[in-house]
Amino acid sequence: MKVTFWTFAQNGRLPDSFPRLHVPLLLAGADAHQADSLKSNPDNFAACLNEAAERAHEGLLVFAPPDLSGLAEGWRDRLVHAARENENGVFFYGDYLLDGPQGRVLQTVRADIGDITEREDWGPLWAVRISRFREFGGLDEKTPRAAFYDLLLKCWGSGRRIHVGGPLAVIPAPERDEDAEREQRKLF
Repeated sequence: MKVTFWTFAQNGRLPDSFPRLHVPLLLAGADAHQADSLKSNPDNFAACLNEAAERAHEGLLVFAPPDLSGLAEGWRDRLVHAARENENGVFFYGDYLLDGPQGRVLQTVRADIGDITEREDWGPLWAVRISRFREFGGLDEKTPRAAFYDLLLKCWGSGRRIHVGGPLAVIPAPERDEDAEREQRKLF
């Protein structure tokens, strides 16, 4: 199964810490010398995702955060296996590893918390099945601030959002303030 990555540049380029992947990479907001450039406005997430899906044509389109520092061992096998086992799956997400002073620590995503005041956590690296993404017409580019919610709503339903067992990505551990984070997760 074909796997294509896409991400956003930071200040017009990929950070030096970003792993140069052995898969096709589409890049929003940067020069073409680092990867195939997306023509869409990098401030419009919906337009970038739509263009990346169009250019990738088939398989899985994986969003990688700009601060990605690595991929977890076995990430591709787990992701492709989940896609093959779940034909109706549209949105695939998994756990991740935080790389910090204490080493790599597994972070389990919280897809359905049950408390409406908490934000959902889909992990930093996730994928869409391009064929299913096209079936619902992509994302609404006129409301880019709601693009991720648009994606999640279009993937609503049994067997359409698939949790991939095990970690997919490695990202640097942020400096943490647990009290501030708890407040930030609250929707109201």
